[in-house]
Amino acid sequence: MSKVKPLSYLADIKPYLPGDFAVDGVEEIVKLSSNESPLGPSPKAIEALATLQPSLQIYPDSFATGLRNTIAEKYSLAPAQIVCEAGSEPIINLLARAYSQIGDEILFSQYGFIAYKIAALSMGCGWRRAHGEGGNFSASMVSSPTKLPPSPWARRQSQPRKLPTLHPWIRF
Repeated sequence: MSKVKPLSYLADIKPYLPGDFAVDGVEEIVKLSSNESPLGPSPKAIEALATLQPSLQIYPDSFATGLRNTIAEKYSLAPAQIVCEAGSEPIINLLARAYSQIGDEILFSQYGFIAYKIAALSMGCGWRRAHGEGGNFSASMVSSPTKLPPSPWARRQSQPRKLPTLHPWIRF
């Protein structure tokens, strides 16, 4: 019997280590990029959590049905048009799975979260960072091209796919 082996391109993925840094002379660092707050939790959030304590043993609704329905009603949308997750990383991975194939090349902003690169690599895709100023980025101004894995679906590197950004002020 042969051994089960992971896909070879997955070996190129280095684990993401969030917020592991120090600044000389600074004891307490607030990592705004990790959504930390120097103010602590909102009193409204603490109050809401207190009202939920009697039911915290119940597994939450993974579809966030109530939240999606509330957002849909407020913005006149269908609940099926709304995706809720615990942070941006699962959404980035969902977008990569939905819009890329092995051999594609994914383009994202130079300011993009490392999760974009990790999502690209996990799908067997190459990746590039687009550079620009003032929110305007050019696909012709790219760096860090990766070697694409061989695939019958491979695309030309000169035409990378853009992984939809979660930041509306970043335009390609």
